[in-house]
Amino acid sequence: MNTHFFAKIIPTDPVNVPLKNKIFSVFACAFAIFCIATISHAAQLGPAYPIILASIGASIVILLIIPSSPLAQPWPLIGGQLMSAFIGVFCANNINDIALAASCTVSLSVLSMLVFRCLHPPATATSLTPLVAGAALTPIGYGFVLMPVAINVAIILVIAIIINRYILHLPYPQAFSSPKSGHQKKLKPLDISAFTEAELNEALAEQDTFYDISPSNLMQLLNLIQHNHVQNQLNPTLCSDIMDPAPITVEFGTEIEDAWRIMHRHRCKALIVVNKAQHCLGIVTWSDFFKYVNIDEPQPIAKQLLHFLRRTPDVTAHKPESIGQIMSSPVTVMHAEQPIVSLIPTMSLPGFRQLPIVNDAKKVVGMITQAQLINALFQQTLTDTRNRL
Repeated sequence: MNTHFFAKIIPTDPVNVPLKNKIFSVFACAFAIFCIATISHAAQLGPAYPIILASIGASIVILLIIPSSPLAQPWPLIGGQLMSAFIGVFCANNINDIALAASCTVSLSVLSMLVFRCLHPPATATSLTPLVAGAALTPIGYGFVLMPVAINVAIILVIAIIINRYILHLPYPQAFSSPKSGHQKKLKPLDISAFTEAELNEALAEQDTFYDISPSNLMQLLNLIQHNHVQNQLNPTLCSDIMDPAPITVEFGTEIEDAWRIMHRHRCKALIVVNKAQHCLGIVTWSDFFKYVNIDEPQPIAKQLLHFLRRTPDVTAHKPESIGQIMSSPVTVMHAEQPIVSLIPTMSLPGFRQLPIVNDAKKVVGMITQAQLINALFQQTLTDTRNRL
């Protein structure tokens, strides 16, 4: 049997909690269902009233397995279930076509939960119950909202609060767990670069509760927070403020020897290759010339480089003859009106020491080097420090 096939289709454990917590959750769910059924049966208003909702099983999983989720809080549970139950009875009594009634029921339930900020997915199943039951629930009408929906919801909420708050010692409901202002501490800005995703996974494994977000998505969120924090701290310095407004450019067909002489004459470390419309086609640095020099050859490096630079006099050539043949392409470009903080993720990568800057027409209007970016960030940090003193 091919185990690799099952390894691909079966994902890693989505609920990253200890085994003892999982076992306890199973017994907690069983206990909750037993209590709901027992108490609802004792409070039953009549033989026509159901004792328990099928959707309550899904609600229990959300409240006991992922109590930190916004979907598991009291208002989504109460508001979502009761409004969906009312809409379900209304559609069942007023729409004869079952397909139309089902689509209206679910869509209206979702709409009402979104409008009143009480989204609770199992509630959509509650809204369909009057349609599925048909004539069995017709005699009780809107009494279905009270029994079993309201009673089931009240019982499960009390059980969830007791188990999560007083047995598992988890902050549930979240709205009831705001720290006292006297104990709040002013936190320093979080340096996301100080830890890795592996360390994040280790920290999550030490928690006794499940967070309804994957570690990779959480890492992306933290990186975005750091990026926005840096951007908010910096003045809105734009690429156009620090770029070299007169970068050296050559066209695709420029001969290699001529491009070499241009770089040597202007003492520039990179040439931007453009077309007739001044659109960026690629970039050439000193290293692109030396890619065609073999240090293992007995021939001196200077002689090899000279042979590479000089134009082949024959009709056919066995080496590149134009700068467009050795340029790096495609090349990353930045817009002149972008803040310089947006350059950091790209220019911190190996091989990105220069970036062409373009305007709205995608024409090359400048060049920014790593040194220019570092100097601008340093000057900004120095200015901010002086302003705080």
